[in-house]
Amino acid sequence: MKHVPADFALDWRFTDPQYNRLPAEDLGRIQPQSQENTRRLWDTYVSNRHSHITGFESDELPPHHAFRTDWNAKELSRQRIARQIPIAEDEEVLFFWSPSNSVLVDWGTVIKYWDDFFYPSDDNTVVVVPRRGYRFFYSDESFLLPDQR
Repeated sequence: MKHVPADFALDWRFTDPQYNRLPAEDLGRIQPQSQENTRRLWDTYVSNRHSHITGFESDELPPHHAFRTDWNAKELSRQRIARQIPIAEDEEVLFFWSPSNSVLVDWGTVIKYWDDFFYPSDDNTVVVVPRRGYRFFYSDESFLLPDQR
C-alpha cells in the first residue's frame, strides 16, 4: 500500500495472510486516506448531512436498481460486477467503508479483489468515481446502482 496513515484501520484486509496478502504491485495501487481526508471526501462526494447510507431519505437518492452477488460463486460474481458496473478498469475510484475509512484505488484492482473490498455484512460502502461524479452503494450483499436514464 502506498503510504498508510496511522489512522487507517483496514489494512489487514489486504496484508493479513488470514484474509489475503496482496502482491506488492497490487498493494501499491491502494492509497489509504487519512480519517481527516476521508471525512472531507465523504462530505464532498457522499453527504455532508449523513454519516451512514441508511440515513438517506428516498428523495436524496437518484432512481436506482439493485443486484446481488453470490458469495459461493466468487468468480461468477466478479464477472457480474465487472459487467453490471460501468466503470473502466483504469478509472480511479474512492472506496468508502465509512466516513472515516477510505482508499483511492483503480477500479480494476477493486474488481480483481472484490471480496476483499466488499464484505457480506457491510452496510455503509460507497464507491465514487470523482472524475465522473458517479457513485453507487453496497449494503447487505446488494449493489445499488443509479439508473442510467
